[in-house]
Amino acid sequence: MQIITPETLEALALALTSLPVGKSVSVTANDFKKLTGDDLTNFAAEGRFMIGNLSARTNCTVVTTDKLVIFTKNQHPNFHSHTG
Repeated sequence: MQIITPETLEALALALTSLPVGKSVSVTANDFKKLTGDDLTNFAAEGRFMIGNLSARTNCTVVTTDKLVIFTKNQHPNFHSHTG
């Protein structure tokens, strides 16, 4: 897993968009604070919501620890509708 150091949330979004399926990258707690203004350990912080929304838009699963935010690219979503 590679640690990336994006300068902006837009740069992070671009990196996550181009991430190959099944691959993971992470951002350190320090970079999380630079990107969002919030401490990673503050669970209710707005920054966590921003990162959650970003991961959803880029089709990634996100896992946080007290030191890292780990993004893993998901398979393409299944667009088949289920009617019943």
